[in-house]
Amino acid sequence: MLDANKRSLDLLRRVRDLEFETDALKNYIVELKVRVAVYVPMKGDPIDAKMAEFINNYPERNKLKVMFMRESNGVYEFGSKRVKVEVTKGKI
Repeated sequence: MLDANKRSLDLLRRVRDLEFETDALKNYIVELKVRVAVYVPMKGDPIDAKMAEFINNYPERNKLKVMFMRESNGVYEFGSKRVKVEVTKGKI
């Protein structure tokens, strides 16, 4: 009986520790999402892939106050403006 109680206490401690670790990881994920928004390109759209590469590698991303929103192939909303984007020689 004593061994069963010890085992139960040990298991409860492990569950508590794992719950604490899970909560810490969830909080970390939330912090990461707040710090860095990642632009995910539309699959199969080479222009959008280049836009994602540009936005995600922009040196001062935290200063970008307005994000690009894809409307259609090569057409983006940037704040209140609509812009057309093309890829020429691998560059946007």
